[in-house]
Amino acid sequence: MELRHLTTLHEPTPLGIDPGCAPYFGWQLHSETLNTRQIACRLQVCAPDGAVLWDTGRQETGQAAFVPYRGPALCPRTRYTWTVTAWDNHGGTAAAASWFETALAPADWQATWMRTPRAYTQRHKGFGTQPPATLFRRAFTLQTAPQTARLYLTCLGVYRLTVNGQRPDDREFAPEHTSYRKTLCYQTYDVTGLLRAGENVLGIEVGDGWYCCPQTQPPIDGLQPDHTVLFQLEVTGADGRRVIVSDGALHCREGEVRASDLFDGESQDLRLATPGWDAPGFDAGAWAPGRAVDPPLLCPEVGGPVRPVCTLPAVRVYRSPKDEWIVDFGQVVTGRARVTADLPAGAALTLEHFEATEPDGSYHNSVQSAMGVAEQKDTFISDGAAHTYEAKFTFHGFRYVRVTGLDAPDPAQFTAVVLASDKADAGTFACSDERLNRLYENTRWSQRGNTLSIPTDCPQREKAGWTGDIALYARTMLLNEDATSFLTRWLHSLACDQRGNGSVPFTVPDTSIYYYSGLQMGKQTGCGGPVCSAGWGDAAIAVPWAMYEITGNTCVPNFPFSNYMIKILGENTTVKASTEDALIWDQVIGSTVDDLGLWCNYAQLYRDIAHCVHDGIFQRVLPPEEYAMFDWDAFKNNDPTIMPKLLRHIAQNDNEMAYIGYGPLVWCERWDDMAWFDTTASCLINYRGWPVHHALESQAQVGALLNMIFNRDPMIHSHENLHNCGLPVDLKKQIAAEL
Repeated sequence: MELRHLTTLHEPTPLGIDPGCAPYFGWQLHSETLNTRQIACRLQVCAPDGAVLWDTGRQETGQAAFVPYRGPALCPRTRYTWTVTAWDNHGGTAAAASWFETALAPADWQATWMRTPRAYTQRHKGFGTQPPATLFRRAFTLQTAPQTARLYLTCLGVYRLTVNGQRPDDREFAPEHTSYRKTLCYQTYDVTGLLRAGENVLGIEVGDGWYCCPQTQPPIDGLQPDHTVLFQLEVTGADGRRVIVSDGALHCREGEVRASDLFDGESQDLRLATPGWDAPGFDAGAWAPGRAVDPPLLCPEVGGPVRPVCTLPAVRVYRSPKDEWIVDFGQVVTGRARVTADLPAGAALTLEHFEATEPDGSYHNSVQSAMGVAEQKDTFISDGAAHTYEAKFTFHGFRYVRVTGLDAPDPAQFTAVVLASDKADAGTFACSDERLNRLYENTRWSQRGNTLSIPTDCPQREKAGWTGDIALYARTMLLNEDATSFLTRWLHSLACDQRGNGSVPFTVPDTSIYYYSGLQMGKQTGCGGPVCSAGWGDAAIAVPWAMYEITGNTCVPNFPFSNYMIKILGENTTVKASTEDALIWDQVIGSTVDDLGLWCNYAQLYRDIAHCVHDGIFQRVLPPEEYAMFDWDAFKNNDPTIMPKLLRHIAQNDNEMAYIGYGPLVWCERWDDMAWFDTTASCLINYRGWPVHHALESQAQVGALLNMIFNRDPMIHSHENLHNCGLPVDLKKQIAAEL
């Protein structure tokens, strides 16, 4: 027997973990003997001087994952070693050792947040409307070569780091997407081998990223986002300890990235590049100093970085019937196109990314007008030299690229760079039926494409962390990949974004565009403040429960409510449906009642939740005699005779249930069935005595109509909203007469 794959916080030898957060440990047993299992183990954690900090002694347990550290508090900036000894049921014994290193404590920061000195520029949607990326340069001198060197770094935006002109790793989009209102991750680098005696240079190139992008800016009042950095380099050498920080000695200028947006794309002009700017010997005397600003809250990063996980060659290049050059990579991916070309100075190369062609094989813009995104485009202006062109601060969802600027493109010039958060496989699948294999591969490609920093709904239009999507998909994700660290970090953002009234945002991290949707729903429900809707807010419970169910994880940090629920659910499988007024489906997270009362069984999660809402809401809406005879099964199956009866009583109660979200529509399992929508709307219109001359054309029109009928908020129930709601003209006239 031997022990392998030792992990701390589910990561091998993590560098820079939070010293204030007790870690947990894991390992795997490997044996050539069948039916081998662990029957006991012992853990020891040692300080750098070898002193034993914590010793469990022999514990009679088979637990080999999520074993929590219960020793004394850890010190910051310290490397600890730990050893595990395991005994198996055949009398065998094995031991193995690993290490982890803690990051800074909050009081250890000596650095100053330094911002680009240019005047604030408000960001707008659209390609090329953003300000250029910023180059931050910090030169310093070391008397001797370092023995150890740690760099702690973050920014507002996304950055690329070089040390003396070399990148320390291949991570992308650091510090990644978190709940910026309450937490911003910083990264820890071991840069010992990149520093030398004499002059050294830290180069940090910063683009807009999520923090500065109009679609993903955090909902912070008065926010004026722009490129800002914070770093602290701690060097130990023969001459002692040295600390180099971001301060007034930092110099800035704009780079060749002239505009970058996570949605619309990036523009580069290589004629404006500054070769050698991030290496010793460069004269930065004309560069402007950075500007000090107030700091946000910081925490060490958890989980693997976004990085290039694979590359795909072009399958073919063809000319479309519209005389376009189209590159086909054979697979929809999340990432960027890389092109090698030798162009004359001033020549433009344009790459337009898309997922599916028109029927004739020509270019099709699949993102136009969605979220204000017009295109997925990268452009490059040549400086006259041969280059490999690739964007730095954007990513796209695409299979095809329309190429402009190359006369006769060759497939060998093109590579698709696939980007995702780094995760190990947890399981794979293959069988003799290639159709099933392709279906499984589709699942894996979709998962890979929607786990870039956060779990998203799509990698091209919204790129948002919709809570409902991951609530449903978390189990499958964990069966495919070891996503524990990835989901743990996302749950930390969820805990930060959870509101005082208990509700969870539609998207995590919360962003301005969806925050105001929550505010509108809060007005609709009358519960005050932003709220969420059923199913989406349930991610607060469903995701930690999936983590527990698939991996046995009971160590989700900073999330005591979920841990409480997991503990109770492990002991109790009885449904305790509440009929308290507090059980209002969309007013809080959709899975909670006063005092954390347990009311659902996670073995039948959504069925039981629906049953509870039936008892807690419909009982108050329907008259007692009709409630007693209510055909719940018919309702769940969308029996057309049930909905008119329910809607009639909701309307007669004068909005007693405060018209929760989309009201009864949330219960329609066939919610994309326009015939069902039309029937529902007709029932409502007829109740008010409004004539119906034709079917409504969209879900949005039905939603607008329901707002008009049920909502009493003057900002929504108004002529202005009526004008903008998109309802048929004749129907708007009827409603306007009653406003």
